[in-house]
Amino acid sequence: MNRLFGSLLALLIALPLMHAPAHASTVSVTYNYVYFGTIGKHQRQPRTVVNGGFTTIASQSGGQQSTGLTFQPGQLPATEMVGNQTYDFSFVTITGGSATAGGPPVGVSSTNPGAPPSVVVGTSNIVVLAVYVPVGGPPCPGCTGSGATIDAFDETTGSLFNDTFVKVAPDANNTLTTSGNVYGYVDTTNSAETISSLTPTSPTGVNFSRWVKLLPSAATTNGSALGVGKGVNTIALAFYDAPPPGSSQPTPKQVCQQELASLNKITVDRGPLLTVSQYAGVKATLQKCVQQGYLTQSAVTAAENGYQNMLNTHNNPPPPMHP
Repeated sequence: MNRLFGSLLALLIALPLMHAPAHASTVSVTYNYVYFGTIGKHQRQPRTVVNGGFTTIASQSGGQQSTGLTFQPGQLPATEMVGNQTYDFSFVTITGGSATAGGPPVGVSSTNPGAPPSVVVGTSNIVVLAVYVPVGGPPCPGCTGSGATIDAFDETTGSLFNDTFVKVAPDANNTLTTSGNVYGYVDTTNSAETISSLTPTSPTGVNFSRWVKLLPSAATTNGSALGVGKGVNTIALAFYDAPPPGSSQPTPKQVCQQELASLNKITVDRGPLLTVSQYAGVKATLQKCVQQGYLTQSAVTAAENGYQNMLNTHNNPPPPMHP
């Protein structure tokens, strides 16, 4: 009897515990308000602390969010004041969440302060990074002409990073490409310039997504080439994202190498011949690879000349080899 009573008592005690709701885990939310306020050269490689990227305006807690729920910030301030300087909103990036429930952490961005993006809360803390730029453009210490102030932004982590990330054309002696990567500045005083992003970068290994102009107004350019006119000042960030976990897709560099190898193989095998439009597409792809720094111009020129020479002699094949 005592044993039966004890069993019933244990069951009665356990029932409320069995039906008690499970407590969802929570993560913290932090809002970081920063500005990108440098026009002109700023040290990227190695990155200096002073004038090397974002400068904090304010940082504050956004409380806690439950795992599995969707988080979206409210409307963000369109302007911020630092002393007597007014800063306009440029973009917001949310990191730490995922695009879908149980998915990998991603970074999501918006250039509209009234419509920030949303993420699914996972097990990582959420950071809301709101980026501002000075109204009318910041001063340019030591500048005597015009140029594009550029930098690389890792959208997955919400931070600027130091990898070599651009190739500039036209560029005598590689000076503008070096300046873009080391000092984050491409001079446009004497000519218009095309600034092409490299992907993936090394050693970080992130993939190019898009260019986002911060000045003269926030705008997005989806292509890898950012054109800046002669005499034009601008600020633009190249946005990058971490590749999906387990991704087995070839890198852009590998794609370029495969394209070059395929053209050389056609030349050696003397076929199959490409149509005019197919060959034009191959040439355009190879030239883009040169601009991005994945292939050398000499290797591409040799491959194209070899193919053309093969075409010129295709109707007069060499005599067969005798045993």
